[in-house]
Amino acid sequence: MEATGPTLLRRALAVLRAKQYLVFYAIPVYALAVGASLLLSWLRARESAVDVLSRAAAPFYDAAARPGFFAVAIVVAYLALSTWFRAGYIRSIVGRFRLRPQSGTQFFSLLGVYVVTEAVAGLSAWALSASGSATVTTIVGIVRLVLVIVLMYADYAVVITGVDPVRAIFRSWACVRANVALSLLVAVAFSLVGSVASAVLFLLLEGGWLQAAPLLVIYVVVMGVVSFVVDVVLVVAYSHAVETGRLPRAR
Repeated sequence: MEATGPTLLRRALAVLRAKQYLVFYAIPVYALAVGASLLLSWLRARESAVDVLSRAAAPFYDAAARPGFFAVAIVVAYLALSTWFRAGYIRSIVGRFRLRPQSGTQFFSLLGVYVVTEAVAGLSAWALSASGSATVTTIVGIVRLVLVIVLMYADYAVVITGVDPVRAIFRSWACVRANVALSLLVAVAFSLVGSVASAVLFLLLEGGWLQAAPLLVIYVVVMGVVSFVVDVVLVVAYSHAVETGRLPRAR
């Protein structure tokens, strides 16, 4: 990592400068994920803004806890739209501006990756709800962070390399091992920024959903910008690993 660090940093900064307009792509995509998660969480118990926002985002778990056509429709629509626009967004980072996947195969491969990602979030939420133990909470948090790190390059592998979900996950883990320091740094930094942003949101939150709306908009914008920076850094790291042969050839 030491030898490639300066090169990765220069490339990431160059892409950030060249593709800075894509931050306006990243923010709505992030807003879609937040909006779907909050809606499903609210449908589960029709609680206040504070109660809903205090729970971890877990669309699969929320839909399963309050099953029904509407909840299932929201999950399906969220996954379909998120996959569609994330594919176009990642393609735009590595090439010309796009709003869609390259093909149906790419769409369904990326959808498979996001289903696995949401399943991890759902199982984590279920484990936390099934046990009130602080020890279990800590263990679940650690396991989830590890799985998030393992999966952090999987969607880039699908879009950039054109592999199926299973090979994308294996390539993601290989890329993590090829960029251990960077991967851990990005994962921890994004988690910390998200925690701080959430803490500030709760600190300022008063009243119901109408009063919470402006704060949520600010939160989404901040985290959308942060997610854009993270995506650029990880896309550059993945591309660099492929170009330098640090990742095995896709088969």
